Amino acid sequence: MPFNLFTYGSLMLPEVLVKVCGAAHESVAAELIGWSRYRVAGEAYPGIIANPKSSVSGILWFGITSAELNLLDKFEGEQYQRISVTVYNRINKPYPAQTYAWCKQGGLTRQVWDLEQFRAEGIKAFSEKFL
Repeated sequence: MPFNLFTYGSLMLPEVLVKVCGAAHESVAAELIGWSRYRVAGEAYPGIIANPKSSVSGILWFGITSAELNLLDKFEGEQYQRISVTVYNRINKPYPAQTYAWCKQGGLTRQVWDLEQFRAEGIKAFSEKFL
């Protein structure tokens, strides 16, 4: 059974998802309500933590296989926990999805993570280190 995957950081970029999973997938822009996204201390990528007063924009990928989820679990590592969430597209249609929430005590800055800044300043070093 295929899964939907909500991504909010490096995996929003198709080239990163393909590098990790080995396949391209259809996607839509989506919003995760009740969470905040912050940059991980000393890194170019973010994590999310629960925050009822906030929301996180990202990409919802369709058709992720169990084998691809296993690859994603390894890629995300022990600092993230895969959880089930509901996300909403631009017309407020809900979708069930899996996402990776920050599960370590501490380690997140209060610096808001920005995709365009990541593309401009962080993707090269991130790719060399993790891909």
